[in-house]
Amino acid sequence: MPTVVVHGTHDQARTIAHAEFLVEHLQHAELRLLDSGHTPMVEVPAAYEQAVQRLLINKCSQKPGT
Repeated sequence: MPTVVVHGTHDQARTIAHAEFLVEHLQHAELRLLDSGHTPMVEVPAAYEQAVQRLLINKCSQKPGT
């Protein structure tokens, strides 16, 4: 299942290495770094929405089974 890991570059609770670990261990995962802290969906909602939309658009444009 396609996954987007969204991580704030100024997050003081989790490091970028934590996000990279998730991407390395989840199939079909991609990392999106946003200029925010621990809660990018609150701090930069437009950028967060764009990251999620990109995932959905990419998934919807794929042929079934890919």
